[in-house]
Amino acid sequence: MIRSAWLLAQTSADKSSQLFADILPWLIAIVVFVIVGGVMIYLIRRWLRSDSGTDPIGFTLQDLRDLHARGEITDEEFAHAREQMIGRLKQPGGASARPGKAHPPGNHGTSSN
Repeated sequence: MIRSAWLLAQTSADKSSQLFADILPWLIAIVVFVIVGGVMIYLIRRWLRSDSGTDPIGFTLQDLRDLHARGEITDEEFAHAREQMIGRLKQPGGASARPGKAHPPGNHGTSSN
């Protein structure tokens, strides 16, 4: 009786270890796939963010003046857009507060036009 119980336990252990041996390679493959996919997504997102921030294209007051001079915007549109741009510059944390965008002392972003 004890011998048959021991054989039954050993057979059960052999089956579970065989099942584990069959599943282990697939489990490792899935974990590796998830990790590699996550790293790829991270690198692609970082690459896309760095490309979008390297060459900022801004809309300047001179661009607005040029549009008005060519007749592409009306006097009212020009005045409204100009006031919005100037208002954004006067706000704390506006465009003039960004590093590298400060105007030289005494100039304050005004032009002689």
